[in-house]
Amino acid sequence: MHLALQSATREFVVTLDCDDTYPVDVIPDLVQTLIAQNADIVSASRLGKRPDTMPLENYIANVGFCVIAQIVTGVKSTDLHTGMRVYRKFVLANYPYDPGYGALPVELQIGPVMTGYKCVETFIDYHERVGVSKLARFAGTVTTLKRIWHCRRWFNSFRAQQTEVQRNLRSSDRRVSKTS
Repeated sequence: MHLALQSATREFVVTLDCDDTYPVDVIPDLVQTLIAQNADIVSASRLGKRPDTMPLENYIANVGFCVIAQIVTGVKSTDLHTGMRVYRKFVLANYPYDPGYGALPVELQIGPVMTGYKCVETFIDYHERVGVSKLARFAGTVTTLKRIWHCRRWFNSFRAQQTEVQRNLRSSDRRVSKTS
């Protein structure tokens, strides 16, 4: 995923899982939301309500991760694990995420928000999966909690120092983007 994110050449980068669970027809709407709300990330939340296609235990875990993330990092979200987002390219180019282990979407929402990027959420329908899920519940829980902890606000001096730098980069990137 890291190579794909860094190789993108357009202003907007769209991510989604390739298991037919996400409605690709809403991609233009997500991009329009990003532009209209002057956001840096649009996160397509599956959890406006519990999707019929999501097992109850997955739904409970996802809601729990959002509560934990808000307590630990201060970032509010309804769906940290959504595989469908639109990013401005400069967010992915400038935010120092760690591609080395699972649950990357968690960090790619929490971290940029903590460093000053604007993320908005919009609700989408979540469809029945095509194929067999590769979800390993215990390992997935551990990596999700690790990502949240990695992004924590008050114990991570590196991230705290980077906040002002990221805000300055964001302002600079916006100026360059508008003049391009």
